[in-house]
Amino acid sequence: MADAYLFIGKDVILFAWVDDIILIGKEANNILNKLEKDFRIKDLGLASHILGIKISQSDHMITLIQQYFIEELISQYGLEDSKLSMTPIQSNIKLETSTDEEHKEFKKPKINYRAAIGS
Repeated sequence: MADAYLFIGKDVILFAWVDDIILIGKEANNILNKLEKDFRIKDLGLASHILGIKISQSDHMITLIQQYFIEELISQYGLEDSKLSMTPIQSNIKLETSTDEEHKEFKKPKINYRAAIGS
């Protein structure tokens, strides 16, 4: 897997992934002009998505939306029929002891948890 790189300067943030670069900040155009002197670059304009994350931009805010990425993970790990759970858990919830059968079912590995959260 390729490494992602994040460079944070005084007036610019540069995120690089394989052959894609996103520049954010007041100096983005200046940095792009400097890069164009040494590299062949195709400016695709404002980014709308990267790595499965939708990017929504307004004058003073950038919002990253991971809905599609999360839906893909849910599908990949077969969790479409899972029960929703609010987190953090409510403080007034009353817990009950599980039966032996419920405990055995719970202990069965269902997904590769480390791979899922590392995605």
